[in-house]
Amino acid sequence: MSPLRALLVVALVVACKPSGTTSPTGGGAEDDEDVTLPAPGPIEEAGTLMARGKGEEALALLDDAIKKSPDDHELHYARGVALQSLGRGDEAITAWRDALARKPGFFPALNGIGAVELDAGRYEAAIDALNQAIAAKPDFPDARYNLALAYEGLGKIDEAIAAHEAAMKLAPGDLDVHLSLGALYLKKGDLARAREHADAALRLGEGDPAAARLSAQVLVREGKHAEAAAAYEAVVAAVPEDAEARLALARALIRAERPEAAIPHLERLAKERPDEAVIWSEWGGALTKLGKVDGPEGALARLDHALELKADLLSARVRRIAALTAGKRCKEARSAHAELVAAVADAREQADMALGSCAKGKGK
Repeated sequence: MSPLRALLVVALVVACKPSGTTSPTGGGAEDDEDVTLPAPGPIEEAGTLMARGKGEEALALLDDAIKKSPDDHELHYARGVALQSLGRGDEAITAWRDALARKPGFFPALNGIGAVELDAGRYEAAIDALNQAIAAKPDFPDARYNLALAYEGLGKIDEAIAAHEAAMKLAPGDLDVHLSLGALYLKKGDLARAREHADAALRLGEGDPAAARLSAQVLVREGKHAEAAAAYEAVVAAVPEDAEARLALARALIRAERPEAAIPHLERLAKERPDEAVIWSEWGGALTKLGKVDGPEGALARLDHALELKADLLSARVRRIAALTAGKRCKEARSAHAELVAAVADAREQADMALGSCAKGKGK
């Protein structure tokens, strides 16, 4: 799921714009170079403190201001932002409800409540607050974006898509919305729409790893593995520590008939995450394609280790049959095939394909 639209310090500017000021003569600043700027109010000071990572100081300043002006809804809203910045989400919700008690329908507070409820996984509560925010301000795209994430959290993909589409109409150049829509259409199997949003994300976020990742995911589903590998290479180049992207790159390279190029990535992953069976399974599959089946550094050794880590890993069991078949060890391949088919009925087709040339009883 995409990250929610976090409450930023800049939100204070949107919700709590300071009153405009003019020079004593009524002219602009260019008319009087000696005009003294007004002192910042508590909300502006709090925003500056939060921007500097001084959330506790911002909170104390706002608490003092509220004692003097307890009915100022903007101060209560700002207090909620300060609390949220300190990771005190439930207290932030209380502060925003205090703001709403003083000004019903205050949309930034409603969006704030929805965002915190969403972050906590309380999706129904998030949806309720966000729908109220949208009712109060229909042209507020962030609330629609967060609403889409809440629907997605409940598994309501169509509702999530509708909310994102509404957000996109308000903000057609929003990269995050295109990324989310692309991922949702991909989940639905609508590759044409997924590609449309992946291409838009690539245009809007030139060089952005998330855009390259989405494009790569669509390319995999389109069966364009060589192009997918190139896209994943861009992600890995930008974010070398992204293990998921590196594993996806290795898989794409193997499917693009470039197993030798996948090996270095799998070796690195095995060192970084030695207990993840799927990495050893992919490594074994790559080595099988290279004809390196036997020996301590061969495919079977890698696949056996994968099964030591996770005995029920279907991919490793299927690849082990394929490795035994490639090594002309047909008796063992048929035995492994029979064990797998007996254990997992729906693995029959994969197991039969892996058995390959040993299926008719040829070989030892």
